[in-house]
Order: sequence, then C-alpha cells, then structure tokens
Amino acid sequence: MMTRLMQESTQQKHIFYLNLINYIAPIFDKILESQKQQISFAGYLYFRFLLEFDAFVDNEVEQNKIDQAQRLSYAIEIHEAAIRELAFLFPTDSPFWIKFNTYKNEYRKAIIAEKYFAKSGQLYSEVTFEQLAASKSAVCYAAIQGLVTLNGSTPFDDQLERCLRHIHIAFQYIDDLDDFEKDFVNGQRTFAHQLVQDYLVGKSVQLADIKLLHKYLYISKVADRLINKAIKHFEEAIAISDELNLTELHEYLLAQVELAKNFNNEVNLLILKTRIKSSKSTIILPKKSVNEAIDSAFVYLKSAIDRGIWSDFITSAGSGDTWISAYVGYLLAESNVDNQLLQTVLEKLPINGSFNDSVLQDGDSTNFLTGLYWKLTQTIPDSLQESWLSFKKEKGGWITYHDEEGLRSRLRLASQTSVVGWLSEHDCVSAAAAYILSDIPFLEDVYESTCRYLTRQLINANLRSYWWTSDLYALSFSALAFAKRPFYLPYGRQIGYRIAQLQHADGYWVNPAMDKPNAFYTAIALKALMATDRLTYQSAIQCGIQWLLMNQTTDGSWQTGPILRIPATDVLQPETIQRWRISSFGVNTLVDDHNRIFTTSTVFNVLSSFTRVPELI
Repeated sequence: MMTRLMQESTQQKHIFYLNLINYIAPIFDKILESQKQQISFAGYLYFRFLLEFDAFVDNEVEQNKIDQAQRLSYAIEIHEAAIRELAFLFPTDSPFWIKFNTYKNEYRKAIIAEKYFAKSGQLYSEVTFEQLAASKSAVCYAAIQGLVTLNGSTPFDDQLERCLRHIHIAFQYIDDLDDFEKDFVNGQRTFAHQLVQDYLVGKSVQLADIKLLHKYLYISKVADRLINKAIKHFEEAIAISDELNLTELHEYLLAQVELAKNFNNEVNLLILKTRIKSSKSTIILPKKSVNEAIDSAFVYLKSAIDRGIWSDFITSAGSGDTWISAYVGYLLAESNVDNQLLQTVLEKLPINGSFNDSVLQDGDSTNFLTGLYWKLTQTIPDSLQESWLSFKKEKGGWITYHDEEGLRSRLRLASQTSVVGWLSEHDCVSAAAAYILSDIPFLEDVYESTCRYLTRQLINANLRSYWWTSDLYALSFSALAFAKRPFYLPYGRQIGYRIAQLQHADGYWVNPAMDKPNAFYTAIALKALMATDRLTYQSAIQCGIQWLLMNQTTDGSWQTGPILRIPATDVLQPETIQRWRISSFGVNTLVDDHNRIFTTSTVFNVLSSFTRVPELI
C-alpha cells in the first residue's frame, strides 16, 4: 500500500492535500508538531480512500472478480489505516467524530446528486454546480475540526472552511476542463458538457463526436468563462488567507491563479490559431513559372504583416514575432526585396533577439536579428553584438539560453528540475550562427571557431537538430556556412551528399515526425544543394523546385506541419523521447508554423536563389 501511496507522480498531483495542514497550521499554536504530522497523514489517507472508492464505483468496464476484489481490498486497506490514525488522536467520545460524520453525510449526498445529474441528463444551474463542488470535498473540512479539537478552540474555523470551499469550487472548474473528454467517454456528464451543448443548441448544431465537442469547449468561450470563475474563487480564498496571515497558503493560491491565467491565455491563443489556420487556403494551384510563384508568395508575405511584424509558431510562450520577423526579414533581405519594407520591420524589433518580447533573449533569435541588421545596414549595434557573442561557448558551439536563473523564473521551474538541455550547445543554433557569421568579415575568428565545432560534430556523426524535427535544419545551415570558404567547402559537399540521399523521387524532403512531404525542409535542402554543388545536383534541384511549384496554394503560401519541437528542459538528446505530442503548449511537443510565414519565406528565398543561377534554369 505505501509504495502506491508514495509514488512521486501521484504525490505531485495531490500536493495541496499533502500540504494542507501545513498551510493552515499557523493558526493552531497549541498543537504538538507530531500531532500535526499525524492528522496530516490521516487526512491524506482518507482523501486517497475516497478517490479509490469513487473510481471503483464509477468503473463500468467489465472486470474479472479478482481485479474487482483487489481494487476494493486496496481501498478498504487505506480506509482502515486512516481511521486508525484518527482514533489514536481522538477518543470515541470526542466531538470531532460528530463533525466528521456531518461532513461525511454532506459528501455522500453530493456524490449521489452528482451521479444523478450525470446519468439522468437533468440540467443544473451554476449555483447547484458550485454547491456540489464544495460539498464533494466536505470530508477535507474535517481537518479543520480536527485541528480545532486538538487546539482546544480557535475563532477562525468558519473562515477556514469558507476558504477551503472556494478552493475546491475552483479546483472543480479546472478539473471539468482537464477531464472534458475522459468524463464524456465515461458517461459522466458535467457542467462544462452542459454549457457546450447549450451553446450548440443555440447555433442549431448537433454533435456527438467528443473531439469536435472538445474544440467547441474553447470556440464557444465556455472554457474561458469557467477559468475566470475558477480564478474568482481562488481570489476569494486568497483574501481569506490574507486575513488569517496564512503566508504559505497565500503563495500556493497565487501560483494557482497564475496557472489558471496561463491556461486562459493558452485557450485564447488556441482559438486564435484555429481561426488563422481555417483562413488559409488548402487548394493547390500549380504555378507555371518560378517568377509567378515568387510573386504570389511575396504578396502573401506582405499581406501577413501585422503592425510591422510577422508572427508564427504559437507555443506556451505566446506567438513568435521577434524571432520570426528577424528570420523572414533576413531571408527577404538576402533575396534583395523591398529595402524600405524591411527597414520598417527592423525599426519595430527590440535590440535583443527573443521569441517574443515576453521571454528571455535566446541565441537563435539573436542570430537572425544580427543578420538582418548586417544585411540592411552593414553594421551591428555594439550591445547587440555583445549579447549575441555571449551565446557562443569556448569550443565554438552556440547555446540557446544562458541565463539559468531567468529561465527558471520565466518557466516557473522548481529548483530540482534540470534545465541542462536548454542551456547546452545546439548544433542547429550553431549552424545558423555560422551562416550569419560567414557574411561578417570582422568576426572571421568567431566564424572559424564555430565552423571547427560543426566539423567536429559532422566527423563524429553528431551534427543534429535540437529544436527541429529533422536534422536537415542543422545540416543545411552548416552546408550553407561551409560553402562561403574554400577550406570548408569539402565538408559542405559531404553534407550535400547526405542531403541528396534523403530526397524523395518526386522531389520533396519529408518531415520525419509525420513522414509526409514538407515544403520547409524541401526548401532548406535545395538551398544547401545549390550552395555546395549545384551542377552535381542539378537534376535533384530542378526536381525539388518543380515539386514546390506544383504545391503552392491559391493564397500564395505553402502548407506546412509540426516542424518545431520543444523538448523538456532536462532533455539533452531529443531523439531519446519516445512520444511527442502535437500541441502548441507544454514540452515534448511538436508545433506547426500555423501562419505559414516561416515556411513560405523559406520557399520564397530558395526560389529567388534559383532564378539567380542561370545554369539551373
């Protein structure tokens, strides 16, 4: 029993209940520390018993008798352990047991009522939902009465109970969102399901598909409404914790409010992403010529500018704009397009490179911001150059982040959570840095050091992408950097051969994460082949260009897929991750450039490069 109870992953989910007594104990100054620990343990045991028993009752899947008996036996074993602990603290004639039974009856009635609503389909109001949510956790309030009994008295028990009721109502709002699909599949109709169905009825829409219903949870703004309700109850609880000077509880609740606000922000970003993606063309209109495709792509890119910047790739950090604007601006500057347009973009960008203005500066964003400054002005601001070079390590590799304290603070990571993966050298970042450096003559020594690092990685078969689903990113930018100097060109040709071997017979390169053709990877692969040995790979290049021409959509963009990956902060080798989620939020996720700006600008660049090589046309 203890092994299952003490599992770290389970305890992390129950951290509030493990720490509850510590949160409220400062009010009770007459209780021995050993008694606090004992009632805390007893309370957690009883909480776990209720979870196990509720799951046993809810399980409608056919089980064999042995499994059923084992599960019930485990629940009873926890219950017995909890009662033993409580009996040690409170004799049978203690007033605690009367209160305890009152709370148990409140819990029982709430569970029965909830099951009735879930099974019958009867509608219930917000007031009823909140009453049930508070009462489902009634046994938890017995902890207050236990402390009151041991302490002798306290004038604050009513305030504490109101505080806990607000907290549990907030928990229930969040839980209904988190478990929306699971509850539906298990036949447990919740308040969230009811609100979504009400919305659909108002729109004269009938749906039974849980995936679509889950989408409407967000599109309908139901999720937004429920999250704000949760935040309101957390804030009510915070006000009470402040009145009672419960500092640790206050800090915990503030963190919950912040998490809820982040969740709400992600919901709104998800709605935005869905709307943007739905506005993109999915109709392929093959282009007759390269110039026609270039013109159409440029019109698309110009139309995608919003208040002077480009934005793409929605993640937990928000939408990438500083990075994307610098990247797109650099590729367009390289293609000799409208200089005034790019000057306007540059003026909008901050002097330090980051994913967007709400996160830390990173090495890759700073790569392209520096490159854009150099392309447009032939100068680099001193502060930008200094901050850029700070991402280079002694042996020549470039890192993505170097401010560990700032990174932990921004991601709200515990001290024991490793961030070594995000602080280490990354070949994809190093390759892009080398490519930018290859054009800056007064940083030749930095270019040389970076190229030596990349050649060592290449020789050791370790030249890999960290932030990208394909090694083509690191390989292609390395080849482009090597192509700028005769000494490194043989290494570039070695890479070119590897890249060419990955080309499909129809001309494209795939996104390995999806095993599907991908325009972005096709474009950077072609760009590398043209730079390293365009005559040897003339046929492959022409075949790839033709595939791009045949796959441009009517709005001038190219369809894309999840190409950016976000490993957990402790991951040094992303290839060791067994399962990646396709999601804009969290870690160990794969993210698409939903606005198609990143992919379309890359294709635009390679098509423009193609027109400047007469022997290939």
